[in-house]
Amino acid sequence: MTKSLDSASRYKNIAETKLASLETKDGKLDFEAHLVAEAADSMLKENPAYIGVSPFGSAVRGYSDENSDVDLAIFFDPSFLQGQLGAEKLVANTRDQISEKKLTSRNIHCLGTFVDKTALFATLKSYNFSDVTLWLYIFSPNAIGPRVEEYRRMVADEIRNEPQEKKEQIINKLARAIVYGEREAIGKIRRRIPNATLGQLNTILSRREKLWSKQIESILNSA
Repeated sequence: MTKSLDSASRYKNIAETKLASLETKDGKLDFEAHLVAEAADSMLKENPAYIGVSPFGSAVRGYSDENSDVDLAIFFDPSFLQGQLGAEKLVANTRDQISEKKLTSRNIHCLGTFVDKTALFATLKSYNFSDVTLWLYIFSPNAIGPRVEEYRRMVADEIRNEPQEKKEQIINKLARAIVYGEREAIGKIRRRIPNATLGQLNTILSRREKLWSKQIESILNSA
């Protein structure tokens, strides 16, 4: 029981203060997701379609364990690829090459996402966020890659001249869209940290929305 209490307390402290955790639910340092992301970046950085990559999921949220997968969001510019099939082949090839390096014994899930300027602008203007959107992880402190800053600037330029109130609404909406995906994992979090109640987790995730809002605002202001 004490271990569960410690794990719940540790997760709360991590989740409410860090968007990029290096700790497992038991407090052990875990660099595997970041090493895998760096490997993917090294393999793809010369490809003109490649924008960047970011680990996401439990491996960087403070509740990973020995059974956790390594999840990567890989950002592509669709103008350099022949549709979704081209991205899927590139993602599969990258995953296979990483697996051959044996950087981790965990399963590796690589998910490709297009960061299309037209679609991005339309999404921002419509406020249409009904699901988690992988491209939003381009705002993650974990995101690396040769064109990450370019696409962050693109978003910043789009909203720079908006009235302050509307700008804040956009930023808060982006943060809610990211945490929407985290909310979908509440069942997994409760299984791994059984002492955490549903009410506690909802409070933690609400506070994570504020963390993401601050992160996105900081990036857009500096872009």
